Amino acid sequence: MTATDRLARALWAIREASGRFAAAAAGRRGADGLDADVPSTPAWTVRDLAHHVGEVQEIAVHTWDAEAVTASPDPLRRDVADDGVGEFVEIVLGSSADALPGVVTLRATDTGGTRRVAGGGPGRRQAGVSGTASDLVLMLYRRLPVSDCIVEGDPLLVASFLALADTS
Repeated sequence: MTATDRLARALWAIREASGRFAAAAAGRRGADGLDADVPSTPAWTVRDLAHHVGEVQEIAVHTWDAEAVTASPDPLRRDVADDGVGEFVEIVLGSSADALPGVVTLRATDTGGTRRVAGGGPGRRQAGVSGTASDLVLMLYRRLPVSDCIVEGDPLLVASFLALADTS
């Protein structure tokens, strides 16, 4: 089997599994709906499972990457990108934010979403970064340069903020 065949098979498997998952989750609209417990993981609801399995924001960013190979990629969906900003702050950055020597506020101009990251480090340095939710999440994951967003305040604090997250 060639590498092209393996890639085609993997893409087909992703499509097929995604379709089955979407159909199963959509079938939960009755009864308890998306808040029904998942029997194999009782601490999770169907909604939790959808969020975990979907990792929609990660798929969206990697789709953007794939599109960028041959064309000018479309922005990420606003709701997905807005969730992605929050996921970056909570999961990717996580407790590393404590080392931030100030406060960075991320503002999505298209969704109104705002995330404030306050470090435990010394100083009262402040910075704000504004842009569409898509531009923000793509900048956070180093797909777009910071200059594609609007930075107010201390640009070195923004650089410190980004350096805290391992996005490799």
